[in-house]
Formats: sequence, C-alpha cells, structure tokens
Amino acid sequence: MNAEIATDYQVEAAALLRRYQAPRVVSEVVRPTYRTDDLPEVEYEPLSVVVARQRERADRILALSLEERSALIAGLSRNGNGDGSSD
Repeated sequence: MNAEIATDYQVEAAALLRRYQAPRVVSEVVRPTYRTDDLPEVEYEPLSVVVARQRERADRILALSLEERSALIAGLSRNGNGDGSSD
C-alpha cells in the first residue's frame, strides 16, 4: 500500500490479484446414504376404496336416529378413543 499510488489503481490491482489467489479449501460435504432394501413393504389402499369405505360409514351414521347420533357423539371423548381415556 503506497500512498503515492492513486486509489483507483489500488482498487483495480486488488481486483486483479483476487482472481489469482488460491481458492478456499472447504471440507467435502458428506451426505448420509439411505438404504431402501431393509424398509418394509407397505401396501397402500387405493383412494377410491378409502373414499367408498368412509362414505359407507357416514351413511350408516346418518341413518341413525337423532337420539342415537347424539348418544354416539356424547360417548366419544375429545381424543377420539371413545372410552373416555386420555391416552
């Protein structure tokens, strides 16, 4: 850094030197490999079958009288266990 050299020249020289500096050394990123051969085979139910089953269930509930539906709803707990337990 020489004070006699114009600032513009110093900035230009620094930019030129930066191109030729040694690149930063960065450790290699090692990503874990995921094995798929030991995963259990999961059989998925087609969506059309699930929808049909849920419709049948809804139809059975709607076929109940208002008193039976009220009793069914009152018998359910907040967590959906139906037995009133908190687990």
